[in-house]
Amino acid sequence: MSEYKNPFEPGGKFYNRRITDASRVTEPRIMPRWVEKEEKEKEKESGNIGTKFYDIDTGEFIEQIDDGTDRVVGINEEEYTKLKEEFNKPSFFNIKTYPNKLIENKYLTNYILSNSKSGGSLNLTYKEFNELAGTLYAEMTAKEGTWEEAAAIYSVLENRKKAYLNTYDVNYSIFKVIKIGACGWSERSKINSKTASNLVKRNAQKGLMLAIINNDDYSNGAYYWHGTDFNRPPSHNAHRAYYLTGFKFTNPSHDIWNLGDKIKHGKNTVYINNKAVVKEWDYKYESTAAFEKTTFMRLTQEYKDAQFNDEYENHNPF
Repeated sequence: MSEYKNPFEPGGKFYNRRITDASRVTEPRIMPRWVEKEEKEKEKESGNIGTKFYDIDTGEFIEQIDDGTDRVVGINEEEYTKLKEEFNKPSFFNIKTYPNKLIENKYLTNYILSNSKSGGSLNLTYKEFNELAGTLYAEMTAKEGTWEEAAAIYSVLENRKKAYLNTYDVNYSIFKVIKIGACGWSERSKINSKTASNLVKRNAQKGLMLAIINNDDYSNGAYYWHGTDFNRPPSHNAHRAYYLTGFKFTNPSHDIWNLGDKIKHGKNTVYINNKAVVKEWDYKYESTAAFEKTTFMRLTQEYKDAQFNDEYENHNPF
């Protein structure tokens, strides 16, 4: 009888549109003095905490609105400018009715979020956003990384997160998934370095925003990714553990290193309805996408079918 194996293959890198449902802006009212006093105290305590807006089309920082809320929003810069101008028109609101600048900024942010058609809140603090973008930056192709590559890497993280929930009924946060195995986590601060590539940094931020806001799987169902270490020689761990064990390129464009398919026949006995059945496979892994110097992959269905028995039918590997 085949033994149940850990679905997370050793050596692998672990790698929703959730727009804040901000309330529609309503006409501000004069607040009682005690409420105004409390708001002024909050404004004083909040310091320069605010909502940071990033251009979802370029990944560039637009500006921060000091509204006392630590969050990041992705939005088209032209739309952002237009909505801000609409809000500030004298005929729109009588700004004298705002007890302080903090309250005014809260209404401004809510107005932008409520009327934006190009993006929305990432439901991340700035620290979280910077850490995620930094991890993607560290994993992307040096000096050449595209936003598609960044978005695909983040999609793998989301796929892993869902697999943990479906396999072990454990609802890990995206940060828990990263810390378990994404090598780039330990190098996430590189994005803030003076020598960091501005192009790759912007693409990391853009890819992160698009992957979260659009809730699309840019990796096409991958659970692993590898860069130059997927190429020869065999001494490279990824080449040895992921290519030489049997690899199928599902699209010629995925074979960025001109490796060609690698057949590695294998078989295993599993039990179906209490009967021993021999299952075979030729490829352990298959490609799902490739961007720049990064190849995305997953286990083949044939390999997965040969690893698990009836009692593990709800515990399929990646």
